[in-house]
Amino acid sequence: MTISLSGERSVAVAHSSGFAASVRRHFAQIRADKARMKALKTLLEYDEFRLDDLGICRQDVLDALAHRAPAGQFLAFRRSARAAR
Repeated sequence: MTISLSGERSVAVAHSSGFAASVRRHFAQIRADKARMKALKTLLEYDEFRLDDLGICRQDVLDALAHRAPAGQFLAFRRSARAAR
């Protein structure tokens, strides 16, 4: 291990903490993706009238499932586009 100055961490420690942060971010992304899928699948269980009250349709939800864009932003865009008609 090489330490540059007396108060600095070694390069090996800095690298391992970077790896740990990377692993934490990866698992956080997996949890976020699962929550997103669960929320969108819940929307698919709604009937057409309830979806219409929300300003979206079933195809909007299916499209949100197919895209990697944030679902909230995607559905808000579709809702505003439908309202502008």
